[in-house]
Amino acid sequence: TLTDLIERQAEQRGIEAIPKQRRARHMIGLRLGPGAPSDLATRLTHHGVFVSVRGESVRVAPHLYNTEEDVDRLFEILEQVAG
Repeated sequence: TLTDLIERQAEQRGIEAIPKQRRARHMIGLRLGPGAPSDLATRLTHHGVFVSVRGESVRVAPHLYNTEEDVDRLFEILEQVAG
């Protein structure tokens, strides 16, 4: 459910998300493109957002304890530090 929400919110912001049929149910990749800062993982961690950064993409793996509010916060912080 949360990965589907992440996909929808990413698309609303113009961020390419790996489509549902091409991803694991518990994980989703977001392609930020070449403008993503090289220290993005550090910037996100500083705000308590823990994801894996792979080149121009962010891998998000929500867990049982994550909520829809966490997804909102992910995008809020991502916009602040990656913009």
